[in-house]
Amino acid sequence: MSNADLSGLLAELPLLVDSIVLHSDSIGQPSAFGGLGSRAVIENMDARKHDGRTVEELERTYAVLPEAGFCLDVAHAWSVDPSLVVAHELLDAFAPRLRHVHISSLATSAAHVPLTSEDENAFGPVLARCRDVPWILEAPLRDM
Repeated sequence: MSNADLSGLLAELPLLVDSIVLHSDSIGQPSAFGGLGSRAVIENMDARKHDGRTVEELERTYAVLPEAGFCLDVAHAWSVDPSLVVAHELLDAFAPRLRHVHISSLATSAAHVPLTSEDENAFGPVLARCRDVPWILEAPLRDM
C-alpha cells in the first residue's frame, strides 16, 4: 500500500493510541505521515539499515515531521555502536521528543532476544536517562 494510504489508515486509529512507531528507513515519503502529528514516533534503526541510525540521519526525518516523537531502541543503537556513544548522542539530540524505549538484546541475526545480563549492565547508563517514559520489552524475559 502507498504511504498515503497507510498514513490514512493509521490516522483512523482511536485517539487513545497516542504513539504510532514508524521506522524511518521504511517510510519512503515521510511527508505522507505529517497528518499523524505528534502521534508519529520515529524509532532509531539497527546497523543493517541504511537510514535512521544516527542523529544526522534522523534529523532529516524530523525536518519533515517536526511534531514527531522519538523511540529509542537501545539494542539498535548498540548494533550501530557497541560503546553506546550513539545512544547518548540520540538522547542528547532528541530527549525532548522521547516517548518510549524499546529494550532487548540482539541475536547475531539482529532478531530481538531476551535481555542478557551483559547487555543489562551495558545499557544501564543509557536507560538511566530514560526513566520518565514507558519501556517496552521487545522479547520474552529470559529464563531465570
